[in-house]
Amino acid sequence: MPTDLLILTADESPRADIAWTDDVPTWPVMLAGGPQQLAVVLDNGVALARCAVWSRGAATYRGLPTAYIGILAASNVDALRLLLKGVAESLDNAHAGEGQRWLLGPLDGSTWYRYRVVVESGPESPFPMEPQNPDWWGAGFEDTGFEIVERYWSAAADVEPDTADDPTWPPGVQIRDFRLADMGDELDAIYELSVEAFAANPLYTPISREAFRRMYEPIAAHVDPALCLIAETSDAEVVGVVFSMLAGDGRLILKTLAVADRLRGQGLGSSLLNEVGRRAARRGFTRLVFALMHEANTSSHIVGKTAEPCRRYALFGRVIGQ
Repeated sequence: MPTDLLILTADESPRADIAWTDDVPTWPVMLAGGPQQLAVVLDNGVALARCAVWSRGAATYRGLPTAYIGILAASNVDALRLLLKGVAESLDNAHAGEGQRWLLGPLDGSTWYRYRVVVESGPESPFPMEPQNPDWWGAGFEDTGFEIVERYWSAAADVEPDTADDPTWPPGVQIRDFRLADMGDELDAIYELSVEAFAANPLYTPISREAFRRMYEPIAAHVDPALCLIAETSDAEVVGVVFSMLAGDGRLILKTLAVADRLRGQGLGSSLLNEVGRRAARRGFTRLVFALMHEANTSSHIVGKTAEPCRRYALFGRVIGQ
């Protein structure tokens, strides 16, 4: 059984006395605006679980301040339970007298980065940028007082032959392919649209333009420009985007669908998805995967008409403090 729980500051991460394993590797490079604390469960100096803790500057949730547990790894459910329990107690002590707050996880500091637990899975293979975890992660959270507070899903559908009518577009809007040669400018335009389209999402926090570029530039090798569509007005204002990635196995992963607020409800999102589906059929793709949608998002309602769930995810939370 685990014998020790260390609560460290972020500056203490390069500890030479901790042995890391394949199940619990050493700390990754910390994100900008990184965590305030690190937690490690040890057994005779070997790490059995670890996480980072963000407790300042996070978004509020249901009217309360928040703290996040992220960069999570564990070798077994007992170590995970001890880790989560220890972090909750540490935060209670650190913020005594400050009132209640939500402790949420797993969430790597921002919903722009990796978060969520896979809680229900089917035969569909994992896809790029999808969270993955052992089956017992959900039990580890629930056994330590956490509950599911937000639900998400991915859906999949076979690619149908291209027999549909041409999509219709709102007046004054046309579509074009993603310009891979102008990657920086394209990402800047998508950034502007994304921060508008996703601002109302649960736990949304801003991200810098530079950080957004760093996230997306490495995946250029997985992009087919004709399958990442940009909708824009006659004066080149980007008002819609569907961003997809090649999985390399006959599947096309539809990662992001965003539409400008003023054009919502006019069918632009549905038309973008339909056009990508037609193009995927012409290129010989066999499967479309609609990735990582919040259950309440418009994209979920659009996709739910034609695709079946292939994975479900959850964000866990519990209220701590007095």
